[in-house]
Amino acid sequence: IGRGPDGMDGSTPPLKSEKPRAAPRQRNQGQNPQPWILETLEWGGLCLTRLMLAPWGPRGRSRLIGWLGRTLGPLTPFVKRIDANIDLVRPDYAPRTRALIRRGVMSNFARTAIEYMDLPDLAARSRRFKVSGLEHLRAAQQANGGRMVVVSAHYGNWEAVRAVAA
Repeated sequence: IGRGPDGMDGSTPPLKSEKPRAAPRQRNQGQNPQPWILETLEWGGLCLTRLMLAPWGPRGRSRLIGWLGRTLGPLTPFVKRIDANIDLVRPDYAPRTRALIRRGVMSNFARTAIEYMDLPDLAARSRRFKVSGLEHLRAAQQANGGRMVVVSAHYGNWEAVRAVAA
């Protein structure tokens, strides 16, 4: 099907209320380094941070990094995305409420990032987790040749469930 004079494929005309879609953004046109470089630098920064904070232990690291996230996070460009998401679901929120949400999001993000590196230790010391029904998960896994999709509630660090069940 060729394109008509309106630039559309001819199948359905756009509604009058629809805005024309912008062209997809082009990435890595000289302004940004390759994604693997940024990912390597981020991971290296996390490893270095964890090494420096090793004496604090998992709980102390999580608390300190959470505080840093709450304190410094709102100063980063990520707040634009958080505000955009708040606008989608609750545009009526007052500035004070938005600030509290931003701080909470950044604290949670920072804690999750540093806790991700502690997952092997947390799984080994699974007494921190109360797990019930794991036998059903193992039976389903065995019955399906190791393949399965698990749907669960989101409580705390979502990776912890996977680490304990592994």
